[in-house]
Amino acid sequence: MAAQSWRLNRARLCFVREEDNGAINGLRSWIRIEDYSVPVIGGQAVCLYVQPGSNNLTVTSTIPYDPHSRN
Repeated sequence: MAAQSWRLNRARLCFVREEDNGAINGLRSWIRIEDYSVPVIGGQAVCLYVQPGSNNLTVTSTIPYDPHSRN
């Protein structure tokens, strides 16, 4: 993503999922902006660049008792 940082017409959104060493820490969450989805687990951070205008942002996570779920 850093390769896009030269574009002055983009906003950078950064998300940090703190590490807590609990059982949920290793389960994925997804940060979705429009049609792009990035997984993140505890102790990770992710930055996304978005174009000006309106964007849909959704954050979802795995259901602890159904590890294959994404909603």
